[in-house]
Amino acid sequence: MGTPKQDPSLEEVALAHLQHLPEVHAMVKAALAQEREKATAAEDKMLRALAEAENQQRRLAAEQANRIRFANEKLMLDMLTTFDSLELCLTHAEPGAHLDDVRKGIEMTLSQFRQALRNAGVEAIEADRGKSFDPKVHEAVMQGQDAQVPKGAIAQVIQTGFVYRDRVLRAAKVTVSTGP
Repeated sequence: MGTPKQDPSLEEVALAHLQHLPEVHAMVKAALAQEREKATAAEDKMLRALAEAENQQRRLAAEQANRIRFANEKLMLDMLTTFDSLELCLTHAEPGAHLDDVRKGIEMTLSQFRQALRNAGVEAIEADRGKSFDPKVHEAVMQGQDAQVPKGAIAQVIQTGFVYRDRVLRAAKVTVSTGP
């Protein structure tokens, strides 16, 4: 029989591995550099995305501020039409003018103004004489005896009320009948 093969000593194994250490070190160093590049690229991409999100948020905030700032532009244009009509009424209401013509001009202007309010979502509250009093939309400012209007119904409208998009903007001020 031949001589039995001896296992290498721990020292021999360590020396064998140490011979390859520069190669392993170079591979590890290259892999580490590659991972650093990937991390730097990912960080750069994340920072750009964050900056873009912040810019988008600023743009949206500025757009929202402008929408709020100019939200009533259409209403103001409608109001200017009414303003122009009122000025025109005044120029025609000079001394000696026929009262009927002045009244007609004011009625036309009021009609324009009502239309501007409707366009903006404002509607008058119905508060006709004889109609039932509704505390949700009517404000009773006084009571009065009226033989022609039943008890609890509207006897007289003192001030027109308005709703804005289904919300009471101002209740109609009315006199409520106490009956005959």
